[in-house]
Amino acid sequence: MPVAEAAVATRDVPQYLYGMGTVEPLNTVGVKSRVDGEIVKLYFKGGEEVKKGAPLIEIDPRPYKAALDAALAQKEKDKAQLEGAQLDLKRYQRLLTTGFQSRQQYDQQKALVDQVKAAVMADAAKIETARINLHYTHITAPIAGKLGARLLGVGNILHSIDDITIVRINRLKPILVRFTLPQSELDAVRQRQRKGHLALTALTSDGKRVLGRG
Repeated sequence: MPVAEAAVATRDVPQYLYGMGTVEPLNTVGVKSRVDGEIVKLYFKGGEEVKKGAPLIEIDPRPYKAALDAALAQKEKDKAQLEGAQLDLKRYQRLLTTGFQSRQQYDQQKALVDQVKAAVMADAAKIETARINLHYTHITAPIAGKLGARLLGVGNILHSIDDITIVRINRLKPILVRFTLPQSELDAVRQRQRKGHLALTALTSDGKRVLGRG
């Protein structure tokens, strides 16, 4: 039998502790719709890896585009009315100083100007709401990760009040591993943790293949 020799030495050797672990996504997001409408396009397949911001679903944008156009048109109409009311107010003000215009009519015109100004501000709010709703018709990935099974397809009608998840995204990089150790080992582990991070290795159930390190 071949024999090898080596000098005797004193040194630290690693101590391994083994425990059963479970793998969990670090973050999970259920993709839902914020607006009502019909699904017209799907840009993904179940099980794919996606990046943050990648397009996933398109809901019929036509009603929301029409609502935006209507809000823009109403604002232009109210702006034109405001310009006319402000011109009349200036004329009333000039006539008021000469005594050819009553104070009551001037105050009424001033109230009308303030009223139309408020209408223009309300129109701006409606436009912003319409733009947000139109933006919500294009659903993108809120996080990077792996897609689960597709639960709805093209043609389905979505409602924002429904608790329906179209697809789930699981963040797997990095991933979370939970494991247990015997209670008798915990004190030694805590003492060692005070000196620095401990190295962990995730193995397959047979202990033959390394899945990852952390």
